[in-house]
Amino acid sequence: MNADEMMYELGFKKWDKYTDEDKMMYYCLTENDHWIVRFFKSYGIVNYLVSHTHWFETDGEWKKMDPIVDMDLHKAIHQVLLEHGWL
Repeated sequence: MNADEMMYELGFKKWDKYTDEDKMMYYCLTENDHWIVRFFKSYGIVNYLVSHTHWFETDGEWKKMDPIVDMDLHKAIHQVLLEHGWL
């Protein structure tokens, strides 16, 4: 299974407008959660950032949460890095 398929199984879609040889982004939107995984290359070093926001109906606003990465998402992130020659 390739990286895009692995991310898709977890509910993520690739944001093509943000994708080129030095950067890539996947996002997952649900009713109450918004996840983003960004990969970026700077000065020859590749990094990735996972962010998670949650909608709190009682407060009526989105709040940043600690992004807890489960093993399946970790494997998918690793596969993205491998397929793009960034690892």
